[in-house]
Amino acid sequence: MFYASFYALLTVILMIFYLFLFYILHKNKSADTIQTSNKYSIKLLNIHH
Repeated sequence: MFYASFYALLTVILMIFYLFLFYILHKNKSADTIQTSNKYSIKLLNIHH
């Protein structure tokens, strides 16, 4: 039970982290950079799950 809760919490933290990262990239960088980061993050998420 503890591990399930911990994993859920970790997933939420990762999602918030990615959203924050995209927000900063959107403010500072071009659309191409956002798309590249998006593809990279999707690959990372696929590795995690």
